[in-house]
Amino acid sequence: LSSKETIVLPSPIYNKMAKNKGKSKYKGRGEEANDKDTTIAAAKQSALKRTLKKSQHNHVASKSSITYRQFLVLFLTTASILGLLLCIAPFFFLPPGIDDAGNVQNHVTNDVFTESASSDADHESWNQTREFLDTFVCHYKPSSTLPLIGVEKGGYCHPNLVAIPAERTQRISRKLLSTSNAKHGLSSSSLYARLSEELSFRWGILSDWWLAITQDDAIGQHTTGIPPRKLIMRLPRPLQVWDLDALRDRFIQSEFLGISDFDNGTVSNRVARHKDTQNALDSGAFLAVHLLRLLHEAQISNDDPDDKCQADGDNGECRGNSDLINPRWRTLDQQQQDRSKLLLPYLKILPTYFDRVAKARPPHPLNPHDHPLTWDQSTLKSLFPEYTHTYDLIQHYRQMIQSEYEALKLKSPNEFSNNVEFTDYLAMRINVLSRAFGVSASDNESGAQWSAINTPKDQFSLKTEMRSYITSNFGVSLDDSRQSEDVKLRSMCPLLDMYNSHPNPNASWRYDSRTSSYVVHSKGIKQGYPVVVSYGKYTEGHLFAKYGYVNGDGSSPTEVNLAVFHRILGDVGLGQQYSQVPIGWFARDHKRFLEGVDNTDMSGTIHAAVKATQIQRELLLRYLVFDDGYEDCVEAGGTDWELKLLKFQHLLRLANSREDWIVRLPAKHPDARPGPNLLAINSEGDIENAVGIDAKRILSICRLLSLTADDLDGNAIEFLSGKLNTTLKPIKLKRHGDALEYRAMMCVARLSTAGLNPYEVFAKKHGIEEPNQFGSREWTAWYIRKGEVRVLQILRRTAMQQMEELKKPSGSSKGFIVRETGACPVEKSTPLLDQL
Repeated sequence: LSSKETIVLPSPIYNKMAKNKGKSKYKGRGEEANDKDTTIAAAKQSALKRTLKKSQHNHVASKSSITYRQFLVLFLTTASILGLLLCIAPFFFLPPGIDDAGNVQNHVTNDVFTESASSDADHESWNQTREFLDTFVCHYKPSSTLPLIGVEKGGYCHPNLVAIPAERTQRISRKLLSTSNAKHGLSSSSLYARLSEELSFRWGILSDWWLAITQDDAIGQHTTGIPPRKLIMRLPRPLQVWDLDALRDRFIQSEFLGISDFDNGTVSNRVARHKDTQNALDSGAFLAVHLLRLLHEAQISNDDPDDKCQADGDNGECRGNSDLINPRWRTLDQQQQDRSKLLLPYLKILPTYFDRVAKARPPHPLNPHDHPLTWDQSTLKSLFPEYTHTYDLIQHYRQMIQSEYEALKLKSPNEFSNNVEFTDYLAMRINVLSRAFGVSASDNESGAQWSAINTPKDQFSLKTEMRSYITSNFGVSLDDSRQSEDVKLRSMCPLLDMYNSHPNPNASWRYDSRTSSYVVHSKGIKQGYPVVVSYGKYTEGHLFAKYGYVNGDGSSPTEVNLAVFHRILGDVGLGQQYSQVPIGWFARDHKRFLEGVDNTDMSGTIHAAVKATQIQRELLLRYLVFDDGYEDCVEAGGTDWELKLLKFQHLLRLANSREDWIVRLPAKHPDARPGPNLLAINSEGDIENAVGIDAKRILSICRLLSLTADDLDGNAIEFLSGKLNTTLKPIKLKRHGDALEYRAMMCVARLSTAGLNPYEVFAKKHGIEEPNQFGSREWTAWYIRKGEVRVLQILRRTAMQQMEELKKPSGSSKGFIVRETGACPVEKSTPLLDQL
């Protein structure tokens, strides 16, 4: 009872007390006894009230005590159970979806992608791959046999990484951090940090089990992994092989770079160049040669007799390395010899030509090393229509590698030619193309100084040194406009190069100049998922031509080339690595390719370039044969012909500007993420992007082709003539009037239709059905073709819709004349060639 409450007495007793109280005023002494009885009764009543109040308080207190006790028991019980689960969590069987090696299990078919092998050779190869993934970088410690100035850091791998030889990469596993510290070379941290990390790890296992039990779609999607910003891997400088290391190779300097005495700057004409163009080779070619020299030296020095044999590229027979390697080819300084031994495990797992062309063996449906640059011509034509975008990229890469090999043979007919078959060079060059990572170095960077310790080159600045190397990316090609003294180099990166690429990776890499190491950090990787980084921004076709695979989830943009009536010369999609004419030819920057070139070699080069240019000019006339905007075909003489000549001259400037002819469609699924299974399409983030095709440049070209003398307020001739005389840059035309835009859209639709024609012919012959095996060369080619067709169809449909919106007003046809079918005879435009 509360203090404010009162006891309510029974009504008879209350009435009697009131009556007696009222009588007491009038009664005499005899009635005092009755008053005394009343007082006693009231006292008893007060005592009863106090008793009831105390009893009620004790009852409430008793109930409260029971509640607190129950809560304490429940809390202690829950904590005990949770503590027990945390203690035994590492010994649980893993939830469905991931086995104890980090392999992904298909919960529908119960297939497990394991390291089973079909032969002893497979077992040996996969054991070799597993050992490399587990130890080469993770166990590396600096050795006194190599200079350690500024590169004292050892290798490091996160303890939750596990090797998956079948996929030649690493996944996130559930290995105990505490039991893996010694294996991965971890240094001891504070007790609090170690305890926190261990508890987090064990809690993640319990979370995985909860997801696996409560959610049907949680299989393989577990939370245990590596949180963001955690260091995954560190690759130290002694395990990296830079193109700078190759350019400092004395054999390469003397045989291919024309440097016989670096101290005196002696440069001869023995510079390896592409035969047809006299362009210098890319530094990647010399990196491939350097790697071959290290490999041959390591094989000779190795005690394993199986390594002292090399297959002949022509007949596949085995030749002893003693027959291959002569003293000059084996001339390595002491640092290079020590590095060849150190790098042998890496060099041995690099795919050879025979690895890439071998057929897949059960139980594996695909050859993981298959690459389009090793396909023969018939295979390429059976998978891609001729002269389409991806077909051309593959062809240009193959032409570049073939031309590089011929140039190297020409300058080193004894040493290089007698020791390196084309298939050996092809395989190593593909490895450089698909595995090298960029690095920005400067004079003060230890990684750049490291390989120059035993040479006199450390007295020069890095930029000065790089200008002395005649390559397509250094020498006179070095960009002096940048204020920074950094030089863009490339490096072979063991282990890092085995991580796949995705536009939305779960890990990021960078070169740390402070430690001269490549470091990889997590962006949040789930347990069971492979480590995935980004190689850069590539379209689907270029990713396949260079790296040999696509992600297949619509995460990369797609592009097509609308130069459908002529062949682009100059930049063919490979930058300065390779060109079909001398670099700088169309810009008339002959200094770029004349420096250091023997004049006797240039006459044939110039003749070939002139011939290629003439053929291209004839093909360019096909863009001008439609004469849109005119009722009759334009003939020689008069104002319209003068305008047509000006359009032709501007078209010549645009003909080899590759980016002006490229139409790019953004990624279909830009939010797609890499999944747990590299052998299947990941459905995460499968939201289609709103179409936003980039066709501004091709529309500008079509405006130029569609101009009439009445356009631009009647000043079309003056405008084009003025642009020819004031700038060498390709012209850019903006929208100017509905009639011109209508004709330009017709031009875009016409080019799109011409671009679709090879795909339609190919489909009639080979069909359009999707192949069953994801990742096969047939499926990948189908996927790329489908994407390129989609770009062209969207472009054509968009242009036709714009034409419908811009259609000519009723009663007026001036300026809206287009030739929807047919064209003017090309002979009417041929006189333009004589007037250039």
